[in-house]
Amino acid sequence: MKLIQITLLLLCFLPGMGNAVEAFGSTPSEAAMCKVKMRDYDPSLVSNPKDVGHMHHYCDCLRFANRALRYPSSDPRFKHNIRESIDGCNYVIKHVSPSFYMLPSVYVARGRAYLLAKEGGKAAGDFMKALALDKNFVPAYIGLIKFYQKIDNKEEALKIAIEGLKLNPNSRPLKRRYLRLGGKEPFPGANVAQ
Repeated sequence: MKLIQITLLLLCFLPGMGNAVEAFGSTPSEAAMCKVKMRDYDPSLVSNPKDVGHMHHYCDCLRFANRALRYPSSDPRFKHNIRESIDGCNYVIKHVSPSFYMLPSVYVARGRAYLLAKEGGKAAGDFMKALALDKNFVPAYIGLIKFYQKIDNKEEALKIAIEGLKLNPNSRPLKRRYLRLGGKEPFPGANVAQ
């Protein structure tokens, strides 16, 4: 009798839990998204060919983060998909060479998942790790800007935009964020020799 009562309570208080676990496999649109994300893969940049064998977990990271966006953050399906996303990136980070050229992308993907999970400190840490690996990596600057905007620190977000533009003076996404944050033209880095 106790087991039936507990089951009924769970069903009442956790609506949608029965659907919390979606099919793990990629949908056709998710497979296409992964193919696009991997189109920049350049075998000449790979020092350890085994690294590439782990990148399907990077696609898991991306697709489960996208799946999570379908649900409110209180929904068990959101939480499940975010955890799968983070786990996919964790796998790649743990198994690839520290010099693998796609590692900044993996850190940014995990950082975005952490932002969705409202784990801002971890997100900021991942964006900083991506920049430590590639100081010109625009998606990491964008991630840090979003982090500072989420914690309502517009001043620091603007500093990050300026820092990013000094190294990437032609980046349209950084220029847009710089202007939205109150920056004025000419853009930082505009005088940097091309």
